[in-house]
Amino acid sequence: MEENGASTIMDESYLRADFAYFAEVSYDGTEYLGWQTQPHGKTIQSVIEKKLCYLYNAKIPVAGAGRTDTGVHALGMGISFIPPEKPPIPMETLFKALNSVLPYSIRVNRLEKKSPDFNARFDAKGKAYTYVIHNSLERRPFSSRYSMEAKENLNINSMLEASKHLIGIHDFSSFAVEINKSGKDPVRNIFDIRIQQFGDYICITVIGKSFLYKMVRSIIGTLYRVGTGKLSPECLQEILESKNRLSAYDTAPSCGLFLMKVFYAEDKWEDFSISGVPFHI
Repeated sequence: MEENGASTIMDESYLRADFAYFAEVSYDGTEYLGWQTQPHGKTIQSVIEKKLCYLYNAKIPVAGAGRTDTGVHALGMGISFIPPEKPPIPMETLFKALNSVLPYSIRVNRLEKKSPDFNARFDAKGKAYTYVIHNSLERRPFSSRYSMEAKENLNINSMLEASKHLIGIHDFSSFAVEINKSGKDPVRNIFDIRIQQFGDYICITVIGKSFLYKMVRSIIGTLYRVGTGKLSPECLQEILESKNRLSAYDTAPSCGLFLMKVFYAEDKWEDFSISGVPFHI
C-alpha cells in the first residue's frame, strides 16, 4: 500500500460498510484553496480523501457540510463518508490513525457512526460562522493570519444595530458574489448575528441555515463600514432591499473567517456560544 496512489488501490466500486462515519474537523485554511477539491492546488477535501485512501487502500469520497473558500478556517466542519466493508478498522483506531497521517493544519475532533444514508451536507440544519477583527493600532506578528486588521476604533453598538436588519428570511443578492452566474436562490434565513469583544478582538458570529458564496464576508465588509461611522445602521435595510451587490461594500478578507459549528438538529444553534477568539479557544 502506497500513499502516493499506487495502481493496486481499489476504485469506488468496493463493497461498502452498512454505516457512514461522521467526523467533526478543524483546520487552518491559510495554505489551502478552500474545502472543495480543485484540479490545481491543495484543498482540505483532497487531503482528507488522500489519507483515507492510504488507510483503506481505496478511493473514498468525502462529503463536507459546506464549501469554505480559500484561506477560510474551521473549528467544526462536518464531514461524512462510507468506508469499505474490508478492512474493518475499529472506529477508535481509525480516529487515531487518521490524525496521525493528517498534516498538523487539519485535525479530526471527533468521529462517530451514523446510518448509511447520513450526509454531512444534506442533513445539516444550520451553520455558525465567526469573523474576527483585530481592532488595534498595534500590529502583531500572528494576528493578521487569523483576523482582519482594523486601525479605526469600531463602534460595536452601531454594528449590532445594523445587523438586526439582516436577521430573518431575506433576499441576500446584495451580499452574494456572482449570484447571477450561479443561478442559486438568493433567499436565505439568518437566525442570529452576535457581536462580542475580547480584548482587542471583535468577533461577529453569523448563524443561519445556509449561506451564499462569500455572503458572510460580504456582510462583514458592510458592517465594518458601519463600525467606522462611514455608513449609518439604517442603510443596511436599503442595501438589502436593493438586491444589488454594488450597493454593499468590499468583501472582508478570508483570513478572519471561521466555520465554528454545523448543526444537525433543529434549533440546536440556540445553545451555541463562543467564549473567546476562535484561535484561542
